[in-house]
Amino acid sequence: MGRAGRVAWCFAGLLVALVVAAAPATAGPLQDALEGSWSGYGWLTMAGGEREKIQCSASYGGAGTGLAVTLRCVSVSYSLDGRADLTLAGGRVDGAWSERSFGVAGSVSGRAGDRSLSLILTGPAMRADVGLTSDRCKQTLSIDLDGTSIRSISVGMRRC
Repeated sequence: MGRAGRVAWCFAGLLVALVVAAAPATAGPLQDALEGSWSGYGWLTMAGGEREKIQCSASYGGAGTGLAVTLRCVSVSYSLDGRADLTLAGGRVDGAWSERSFGVAGSVSGRAGDRSLSLILTGPAMRADVGLTSDRCKQTLSIDLDGTSIRSISVGMRRC
């Protein structure tokens, strides 16, 4: 897999994690309260240990058990543009994502709690383990990647 594909998979993990962070185990008041725009900063850590600051903005929307997000992130080396459409039901999260800059897509599955989640993202030649916590004003996530040139991502986003 080329650099563009590895970066796109890494971005997909970030995108899905942020989308799910905005949603509780089942659709409800918290999901409604978190709809809107978020922004923040974080770090990419490369496989060789180099770090790069990244700036992200997200827009969330949806109804019922559905949640859609658009996420754009920019760093010195990367400019990424992604989207995810998820279904939240009974503590389970299922859905699909795509990254438009690199033309890649995949799926996600996992579990969501009231303020946290645990996800596994899989795709051709990659896996991402995602953990995050969320409250009304802040989202914090960590992503550990295998099969990409990026080892991890850490981002905090705020709305309030």
